[in-house]
Parts: sequence; C-alpha cells; structure tokens
Amino acid sequence: ELLDEGTVLLQSMADTPGAHLQLGELAERRGLDPDSHYRAALFLDPGLEPAARHMARRLASRDRLAGAEAILRRALEVNPDSGGLSYDLGLILGQANRPEEAAAALAHAARRQPGNPRILYNLGLLLERLERPAEAEAALLAGLEAAPEDADMLYALVAFHANKGNPVRALMFAERLLAVSPGDETQRMVDQLRAASAGSDRQSGS
Repeated sequence: ELLDEGTVLLQSMADTPGAHLQLGELAERRGLDPDSHYRAALFLDPGLEPAARHMARRLASRDRLAGAEAILRRALEVNPDSGGLSYDLGLILGQANRPEEAAAALAHAARRQPGNPRILYNLGLLLERLERPAEAEAALLAGLEAAPEDADMLYALVAFHANKGNPVRALMFAERLLAVSPGDETQRMVDQLRAASAGSDRQSGS
C-alpha cells in the first residue's frame, strides 16, 4: 500500500523530470515498461543523467545503438564532465564496432573518474584490441591499483603479458589471481606459466 501511495504522489508531481525518473525506476522494479517515464523525464530535462543512462541502456539492449548514442551525447552537452555518461557512451560505441571513438570516450571517462576500475578495465581491453599496448597496460595497472583484488583486472593482465610472450610477468599476476580467486583452472594456468617461465629463464641463461 505504501508503494501505491508513493506512486500516486509521484504521479501528482508528474510535470517534474525527477518524478518521471522515479516512476520509471519504480516501473522497472515491478517488471513494467519504464520507457515512457524516462522519455518524459528527458523531454523535460535532456541533461538528467540517471534518466539518460537508464534509457540508453534499455535502447542498447535492443540493439538500438544510434538512439542510445543520441541520448547520451545530448546529456553530455549539458554535463560535459560526467564520467558516467562518457563511460556508457564508450561501451555503446564499442558495441557499435567503433573502437577508436569508444577508446576516446572511455579515456575521457577515466579522466573524470580516475579511481573507477571498471572504466579502466574496459579501456585497457579496448586499447589492447587497438594494438596500443603501452596505453593498455597503463590503464590495466591503474585499474589494479584502484582495485588490487579485482579478479577480472588480474586475469586481463595475465592474458596481456602471456599474449605478449612474457610468461614471467604473466606469472606474477597469475599468482596474485590465484590468491584472490583460487580454483583448479587458475591453478592450472599458474602451473603452465611457471613451466613457461622456467623455460624462458633457461633460454636467457644459455
């Protein structure tokens, strides 16, 4: 009943973007379609960041990437320093197979939220894909500094160095990964990297 009373109160305030935002979030929690509320919120306030991020996420999930991008770019015109909007834009541009633009958006997001490991993780993976290894490693290491026990970040660094033919460096991160996320698969990876590192040491010593 309290929830319904809250809905009635929000509907009575429905000429405000904040009320539409909350009605949309409430609809999502109830498993209903919130799009009309998010669109109304953005009509009244195109720069309302939570509504823009919600609506863009919903459009992207339906592969309506151009619409999602347009909403985020419009919100960024109002909030140019928003790391969250830039992050979402970077993910959508990556989904649209526009990696250079995606990297620029994620780099902007990382500058606005320098301690956000998810931004740095996605930026690092994208920079590696773009064959910019020094920048990729720097982003992943910055992410690891922000979240020293992040298993995804550690695995990304293991893969990065293994792909670069540096098993010794990969092993260092694999052993850290094993400590924070023990398991048979991780143990096998550590064992393989130890064997590869030993072979690398023998070759360098010969």
